[in-house]
Amino acid sequence: MIEFKNVSFSYLSPERIDVLKDVNLKIDKGEFVSIIGRNGSGKSTLARLISVLLLPSEGEVFVDGMNTREEENLYKIRRKVGMVFQNPDNQIVSQIVEEDVAFGLENLNFPPDKIRERVDGVLEEVGLYEFKNFPPHFLSGGQKQKLAIAGVLVMEPEYLVLDEPTSLLDPRGRRDVINLILKLHKKGITIVLITHRMEEASISQRVIVLNDGRIEMDGPPQDVFKEVERLRSIDLSVPPLTYLSHLLKKEGYPLEVKLWKREDLLKEILQLKLRV
Repeated sequence: MIEFKNVSFSYLSPERIDVLKDVNLKIDKGEFVSIIGRNGSGKSTLARLISVLLLPSEGEVFVDGMNTREEENLYKIRRKVGMVFQNPDNQIVSQIVEEDVAFGLENLNFPPDKIRERVDGVLEEVGLYEFKNFPPHFLSGGQKQKLAIAGVLVMEPEYLVLDEPTSLLDPRGRRDVINLILKLHKKGITIVLITHRMEEASISQRVIVLNDGRIEMDGPPQDVFKEVERLRSIDLSVPPLTYLSHLLKKEGYPLEVKLWKREDLLKEILQLKLRV
């Protein structure tokens, strides 16, 4: 479990900026949680607190019962929590794909045969095995993000925190990365996805909405995204089909506001027209 107890965080340079304010939060092992919020709401800071890149200014963060403030827990927590950043180029450190994936294991002095086994397995899993001898700059944006994820997965983390991993990608790259995230979740890895794309958040099990450093909403996507006006009041959108059903309902059509599949919404609209 990941747990925040009365957590606040402030950046102090050049002046104090309060980013998170008295946050209480639990994420169970095996969950797929998306965290959304406008720019400056505290999403990335929360991600860095989970991965112990930051320590709380006030309160405590726990990972599997280990307090991130206690120095002896640092290595253990970082073995459990993998962090993937927005720009994959910031995480690529080697000139060859397989060498980049092996980097962490080599620094931990793993035996060569174990490194080979893990690297090949992870490259197969993320769909990059055929590119293992390529320079990373030959890869597309989506493939680079897969490489960044592979460099984390090879360490066998239990929790994977992704900070807007698709924001720099084209539609195909976004689709490939999200499909990989879903695949990893099915394997049992806990996913914490920071995103500003509502359609990505809608596929998770739970959505947490941050607003001005506090938790504004927390629940299943179908419950969170039906609160269209509340989300729009804090400068957030909802998935397009949900918003369309919201507009139709405002016009008097007896249509439920929810996370629609395209074919289901079209069928419902056709039935409404037939009844008119």
